[in-house]
Amino acid sequence: MLTNALLACLDALLPKRCAACDSPALSGPLCEACAGSLIPGDEGACPQCGALDLERDGRAPDGHCGPCIQRPPAFSRARGAYAYGGAMADAIRRWKTRPEPTLTPTMCELILHGRWERGDQERPTLLVMVPPDPKRLRQRGFHPAGLLARAMGEHLSLPLDPRAVRTARGYPSSRGQGRDARRERLRGAFKVCRDRVQGARLLLIDDVMTTGATVETISRLCLRAGASSVEVAVLARAPR
Repeated sequence: MLTNALLACLDALLPKRCAACDSPALSGPLCEACAGSLIPGDEGACPQCGALDLERDGRAPDGHCGPCIQRPPAFSRARGAYAYGGAMADAIRRWKTRPEPTLTPTMCELILHGRWERGDQERPTLLVMVPPDPKRLRQRGFHPAGLLARAMGEHLSLPLDPRAVRTARGYPSSRGQGRDARRERLRGAFKVCRDRVQGARLLLIDDVMTTGATVETISRLCLRAGASSVEVAVLARAPR
């Protein structure tokens, strides 16, 4: 086991590199330029789905976005630690495409920067995660959402049940698809264990939320299985 002194020596000889651009990172997981470009996930966000609209166009007086007014999502609240784009998107892409989860500590540190604490009456009682597609899990060798969920569980002192939501079949990448197409590809992709979620206030974890189709599908299944409520927390939320 490495001693603290040896770890300090290694840090001095091999300084931390920025997760987004590989420049030296003097403090924190990103270099000064990349860190300065990050946008907090609650800045101009819809209070329900967490969609970021930095100009707040087309919002109701209470801040809700049009889609949430027309068709409220199954989950009660969704939020990202940061907006998805720029340096944050670069860091996440590098993390998810490397053969080893070398950036995992960095990404876990970043998601913990979000404002997740809630009052006791609203506090979730159980953490669950978006389960992996088997093919992508084999390719990566690790599951990003699962690693983030473990870090969140330790941070919030909440139990994590990785078997509450499971993959029923593989599902292809949704890159470039709209919300309706994404929902269709997820039909029958997940299954929820009723005994594990019944009566629980769930906090569902994923790495990136774009249209929200994946967390919406899982949230509806959890509520049908008897969950009391579902909130969503992600590392990065895409701007609308």
